[in-house]
Amino acid sequence: MAKVIFKDEEISVEVEAGTSLQDANDKADASVPFGCTQGECGTCLIEVLSGMEHLSALTEDEEMTMSKEEKAANYRLACQCKINGGEVEIQPADEIF
Repeated sequence: MAKVIFKDEEISVEVEAGTSLQDANDKADASVPFGCTQGECGTCLIEVLSGMEHLSALTEDEEMTMSKEEKAANYRLACQCKINGGEVEIQPADEIF
């Protein structure tokens, strides 16, 4: 099992390892915004506050969509990354700025 914490909403949810953060968001009824769900629009940009090591590697779509600065600052696209186990704490990028 894995745990995703949505810091801005103080919600957490346990999911199976290999679950996408989009599916975890849906299960928790959290409010990370989604657009295309294909990694192209960047709507679901999140900041990973802790647990980056528990997420899957950047996808090709994330590499193309996200800026170098976003990748370096622990941002991910929730529709593209999966939690491999452990605990991850996230918040939507629109809450940061």
